[in-house]
Amino acid sequence: MFSGCPVLLLDESTSALDELTECRLLENPRSLTDRTVVIVTHRKAALSICDRILHFTESGVEDATGMER
Repeated sequence: MFSGCPVLLLDESTSALDELTECRLLENPRSLTDRTVVIVTHRKAALSICDRILHFTESGVEDATGMER
């Protein structure tokens, strides 16, 4: 699935999943310490594994790391 690429993009990868399946899917990127994983999501559960959170708005990009998840 990952084929050794240095960057993995997960674009709304959990949007159609139930909560249990979402949790299981999100366990895998945690082990990819040698890769950059970019997660595009509207679901807060996916943010729990992120080291850095960027919030994109019409006026620009905000660093939302450390804000309430």
